[in-house]
Amino acid sequence: MKKKTVLPHAIFDLSPRSIWKTLPFRKFFELCLLMHAGLPVRPGTQPYPRLKAGAKDYIKRIIDRLPPTREKEFMLAVLPRLKAPGIIFLRYVTIEESVLEIFQNHELSNLIQILSLLYIDDKMIHEYSKNIILLSKYKSIDLKKFKHWFCNTNSKDEWTVEDKYNLKVLLESIPGTREAYSQFIENVYNLESRSKLITQLRLPLRPSDRQNLFTQAVDSEVSQLNYSQQTENRKDVRDCSLNLKSLMGVVEQAKVSYSVPSDRDSNDQFNVKPTYESSIGGS
Repeated sequence: MKKKTVLPHAIFDLSPRSIWKTLPFRKFFELCLLMHAGLPVRPGTQPYPRLKAGAKDYIKRIIDRLPPTREKEFMLAVLPRLKAPGIIFLRYVTIEESVLEIFQNHELSNLIQILSLLYIDDKMIHEYSKNIILLSKYKSIDLKKFKHWFCNTNSKDEWTVEDKYNLKVLLESIPGTREAYSQFIENVYNLESRSKLITQLRLPLRPSDRQNLFTQAVDSEVSQLNYSQQTENRKDVRDCSLNLKSLMGVVEQAKVSYSVPSDRDSNDQFNVKPTYESSIGGS
C-alpha cells in the first residue's frame, strides 16, 4: 500500500491572540491592562477575556512615555493588531528604574534579547553584560526583571520555539520594524552569523565560555529539530538537520566537547541530546 503523504503543519500563526503570546514585552502590556481596568496588580493569574473600552489608548499613552528605542516603535506598530490575552500572569508588580535604564540602553538590551532567543541562561547573560565598557554594574535580578517585562522568552511563561519563529515573521511583516531589527534577525535566526555575533557582542572567549556557548547553541538547534519533528514540518526538519550538521562540524573543528548519550537513539541521526536543562529563556 502506498504510504500517505503527510503535509507539514504551518507553525506560523499571526492571529491577534497568538501575536500577544509571541510578544517579548507582553508582560508590560498585561501590567498596563490591569492598571487601566483598576484590577489588583499582584503576582499570579487573573482572567482578562476581552479588552475594555479605551485599553489600547491607555497602553499607547504609557508607551509614549518610554524612552525612544526600536522596542518602543515595535510596541506602537503592533498594538492595533492585538486582542485580549485571555489570561494575565505576572511574577513581578513594579518596573524599577534600573529596568527602564536597561530598556533604553541599546547595547545591553540588544545583548539580552539576542542571547535570550539563543537560549543562553540568565546567569551567563549577566556575566557577559559585565564586558560592556562604561556600563553600570547591574545585578542579576535587574536583568531578570528586565526580561520579565520586555524580553520574556521564559518557557515557564509559556514561551515556545514556535513563538520564537512567529516573532521573526511578525518582525518582518512590519516595514519599519523589519529594518530596525534586521541585524537582530540575522544574529538570532541565521546560524552562519554565530561566529560574527561573538565578535559583535564582545563575548568572552575563555575555554569554558566557548564550550558553554557551543553547547547551548547545539541545544537550541536540537530543540528546534525536536519541535519540527513533532509538528511533522518536513522543511524545518531538513533545515534544522543541515544547520545541526554544520554546527557540529564547527564544534569538532573548535575541539569543544559535547555530551552525547551512551545509547544511540534511533530517532536522532546526529546522536545528540540537549545537555542544557534550564528553562528556555531563563529561570
